[in-house]
Formats: sequence, C-alpha cells, structure tokens
Amino acid sequence: MVCARLSIALIKSSPYHSCGNGKAESAAKIAKNILKKSREEDPYIALLAYRNTPQQGHVYSPARRLMSRRLRDLIPMVTSKLQPQLTVPSVVTQNIVERKQKAKAHHDINEHQSSSVNLQLVRESS
Repeated sequence: MVCARLSIALIKSSPYHSCGNGKAESAAKIAKNILKKSREEDPYIALLAYRNTPQQGHVYSPARRLMSRRLRDLIPMVTSKLQPQLTVPSVVTQNIVERKQKAKAHHDINEHQSSSVNLQLVRESS
C-alpha cells in the first residue's frame, strides 16, 4: 500500500538464496573487506575514502552521485571542490547502462561457452 503510493517497485527475494540479491551481497562483501583491512585504523575513514573514490566504469564517486559534492577527507583540498557541483544525470545513467551491457556481454560469452561444452559432453557420451 505504501509502496504503491510512493511508486516503489517491491521485489521479493529469498533470504537464503544470496544470488537473488546480488547488489546487496556485493555491497556487504565490499564493506566487510574495508572493515577487515582497516582493523588498525579508523573504519569510518576507510568508508569515507571508499565513498569519495569513483568505482571502475563510473565518472562520479558514490558521494558525488548521491550529494553532488565530494566529502571532506583527510587529504587537503581546495574548498571549492567541497561545494556542490552539478552531476549530469545522463552521464550517470549512461555509465550504468554501459556496465550492464558489459556484464551481459560477459555473461553471454560464458553461457555460450558452457553450453557448447555441455553439447560436446552429450555427444561424447552417446
């Protein structure tokens, strides 16, 4: 009822089938790795550095995509860099589309190779 009123698509997934929610699993894995690597240091600084760093295939960092600005970090920077700057939504959308296409192409190649191997195994067993 609330989801329909707010135009939110409700997607159910099994809690014991981690493949069904890949993005959440990936985010949890990244957070765990950051916390493991920052045992000797402050984990919040490590998470801040992650949020300020653009990921592979993206022009903007997660902080910049969410808040349109860089976050104040331990590395000194000009205050003008900390001011909100326009992030172009079409660039962000294009980055996401390109990553999805790349992942699909990679999946299709692997799927094609595994299906051809399965066909060869069936032919050899006959």
